[in-house]
Amino acid sequence: MKKIIELNPKFYLAHRGLGNYYLKKKNYLKSKQYYLNAIDISPSRYGPIYKNLGITYLNLGNDASAKEAFKEYLQRVPNASDGKNILDFINS
Repeated sequence: MKKIIELNPKFYLAHRGLGNYYLKKKNYLKSKQYYLNAIDISPSRYGPIYKNLGITYLNLGNDASAKEAFKEYLQRVPNASDGKNILDFINS
């Protein structure tokens, strides 16, 4: 996917995919970088990216940014099945 980004730096799916890859690998700094890149390219394309960004921030120890990302997730995915749990965290 990095090669795809070299060829087309504005390719949203490649940035999101690498964010997901690094999140699974627990490389949270790179995960954050790629999620933020994807959001810069298309902020409203895929709501659940904000949930993944929130998880990334939690793992980086940044609860305030995690809460902001989760708020954005719930705004974009109002009927999320995990919405109650996330709302409980936001309000904690």
